[in-house]
Amino acid sequence: MHPKYLVVALGNPGIQFINTRHNAGFIVIDKIFEKSKFKLNKNFEAYELNLKDYLIIKPITFMNHSGDSIYKYVKAYKFDIENIIVIHDDVAFPVGTNKLKKGGSSGGHKGLQSIIDAFGRNDFIRLRVGVGNKKGNTILGDWVLEPLSIQDIDIIENSCDEISKILNLITKNEYDKAVAQFNKKN
Repeated sequence: MHPKYLVVALGNPGIQFINTRHNAGFIVIDKIFEKSKFKLNKNFEAYELNLKDYLIIKPITFMNHSGDSIYKYVKAYKFDIENIIVIHDDVAFPVGTNKLKKGGSSGGHKGLQSIIDAFGRNDFIRLRVGVGNKKGNTILGDWVLEPLSIQDIDIIENSCDEISKILNLITKNEYDKAVAQFNKKN
């Protein structure tokens, strides 16, 4: 029997992207599971960690093609799209603000759009990690590919205990409770 939930951390592969805003999903998962060993699954184009309640993946495709890897997992393991939790950066919130949401548009996020395009649906869970809004005339695509400051990384990593608790609530079928607790604090 496979886990009921698929947890997807969005980011870009490659050393040049390690601590960029777009890799906030990777930063969160790497911190929460820093003592765990992810294994590369070349067939599915992702690093994966299989736990009792959920399978965690970090696609090695670029952000704009995240849906390709996720689609392979969903088809192979028969995950319901409602049981996909995508952890991603969100420029709509300041660093340290995280929100849960189910469904909706991509809001211009290319990784989310890739997932929506792959499934023709948008009713998966999103755990949005605030990375701050762009400054001045900076192009949004450039902004999300800029490195986070050390302070911003610390703030994101300090929220990981709470994010871990939220993941556990969701995987215990307590999404509404997670939203009430998580979104209210932020």
